[in-house]
Amino acid sequence: MKKYSIKYKKYILKNIGSDEYRNHFISKDNVLLDVLQDGRFACAKFVSEVLKKFRMINVVHATVKSAQKDMMAFGWKEIELRDIKRGDVIVWERNARGNLHIGFYVGRYRAVSNSSSKRVIWKHHYKYRGKRKIVRVLSLLGEA
Repeated sequence: MKKYSIKYKKYILKNIGSDEYRNHFISKDNVLLDVLQDGRFACAKFVSEVLKKFRMINVVHATVKSAQKDMMAFGWKEIELRDIKRGDVIVWERNARGNLHIGFYVGRYRAVSNSSSKRVIWKHHYKYRGKRKIVRVLSLLGEA
């Protein structure tokens, strides 16, 4: 059975409480803009930074859509929720503002993702205690 590396899984957990991923600046009309709004929209950057560090995607992304596209091009596959493994990536439904959310499954019904309100990486129930639906699970390992 294929598994993700221990270093990869430990690195995800090591980021809990980190605000390292909260900013991504671009220049527009000679003005620097933080497209992640100081951590409100940092989930895709967190996931893609971790995946890039472990050579599991090609570039860092500021949006869930572009991160998913890169993951699929790199060989990630959509799997059933029942086949989820530690290290797989979860995509949650759009919130009231229309934004998708992305994070890592870390086992025991827990996930790690960016908190838009706390603006740090946090660990939480993988279905937000039934408050947010999982719309996609992506795995680089394939089905169990």
